[in-house]
Amino acid sequence: MSRRKVVKKNKDFEKIVYGVWFGEEISPDRKKCYLDIVQNFEKEEIKFVLITEQNLKDYPKIVLHEGFQYLSATHKADYIRTALMHFYGGGYTDIKMCNDGWTKAFSDLYNSNKIGNGYPEISKEGVAFVSDKSLYQKMTQNYSSLIGNVNYIFKKETTFTQQWYNNMIKLMDQKLSLLKQYPAKHARQNLYREDFSYPYPIGWTELLGCIFHPLCYKYSEKLLYSCPKFQEGKYR
Repeated sequence: MSRRKVVKKNKDFEKIVYGVWFGEEISPDRKKCYLDIVQNFEKEEIKFVLITEQNLKDYPKIVLHEGFQYLSATHKADYIRTALMHFYGGGYTDIKMCNDGWTKAFSDLYNSNKIGNGYPEISKEGVAFVSDKSLYQKMTQNYSSLIGNVNYIFKKETTFTQQWYNNMIKLMDQKLSLLKQYPAKHARQNLYREDFSYPYPIGWTELLGCIFHPLCYKYSEKLLYSCPKFQEGKYR
């Protein structure tokens, strides 16, 4: 008789979700989203922490790469969320509307042997482009096995988060010299076509999506997909 694998239930995990905001003052549109997020999490008794330049020191496991200072505000936020998910674990959300609850998503993850929980990527257009054409084709064909990048929950210090963090640091090492020569000029550098004449060396999705999505594809059997999905729309 085969023995059934028993998954140890973990009812003592901390329900915490992080947001990150660096650089320019938060816009009225995002501020409204932020206030809604705080209110919704309070109802669920979920702790929400917005990480900024002012309170980052409260998270000493996050060591800033030499090139961090040259990143755009968006890429700084990408860097910080990656480090948070690896060293501290818990949830992350962009400052975007999401009216559905997170309690079930936390319970689903921490009462399982899975390592992360998110929502399925919305479409193949949402898949981060990677230079490996074969891998990119496989990811676009299986986009719903990838986790979308707006919000998710991860257990800390797993093989997934370690590779996620290591690959980011490796990219930062490779780009350091160019970052010093061509630091970001504004918060959303390389999002707009007019930016392309300036050789800021990190593409819009290069520091996050291009690392994160291949790992989601690789570890899809260790992921869950019950996180609430954000409300689509334009966020400025």
